[in-house]
Amino acid sequence: MILAIVMIASCKKEGHHYSISQEFKDYFLFQKGSFWIYKNDSTNSIDCTYMATPPSFEIYKTGDHQKSDPTVEQYQVPFTSGIFKGFEMVSKTDSHDYLLFYINPDPDAYGMIDQLIYDRNYYFEPRPQGYFKVLPLIPSYDLNTNTFYQVINTRFINTSELDTFNFYFAKNIGLIKISGYWESKNQSWSVLRYHIDQ
Repeated sequence: MILAIVMIASCKKEGHHYSISQEFKDYFLFQKGSFWIYKNDSTNSIDCTYMATPPSFEIYKTGDHQKSDPTVEQYQVPFTSGIFKGFEMVSKTDSHDYLLFYINPDPDAYGMIDQLIYDRNYYFEPRPQGYFKVLPLIPSYDLNTNTFYQVINTRFINTSELDTFNFYFAKNIGLIKISGYWESKNQSWSVLRYHIDQ
């Protein structure tokens, strides 16, 4: 399972409601009708990833569910795709908002993003052993005749499986590229065309 995990700093307040930031939504919240057409950069095979149903939204209490416990938000964003399963966005009370990004088949790896602090290593337990490298924001990125702006780039290295994943997310577009080494081979998928409803 590949999970791209996005984190944004926030403060801790007892009984506080933690909302997912608008910047976070600009990168990752899409509506029914959105689609992305990806090309395998080695085989030229095509995959159409689309949202056939709208995202679901939930507010729930943390801790022991006392009245003073903070509440957090969660979106489930489903994909119909040969590559991606979907993802969930969650606001957290431990100073993080994050994105769990599921990709087919199930290589059990994580990718991670931090939108505020770049060029750092992070560790996420308990699955699997490895580390995250958050690379500097890319102001503009040319890909398949498209130019994308404010691209977040993150890398996960699974030290037990020797897998490496590089994720590229563009504001108001979502995932535009994933590349690396997994399933015992080099792989790369890049977006060709897309239609976004936010």
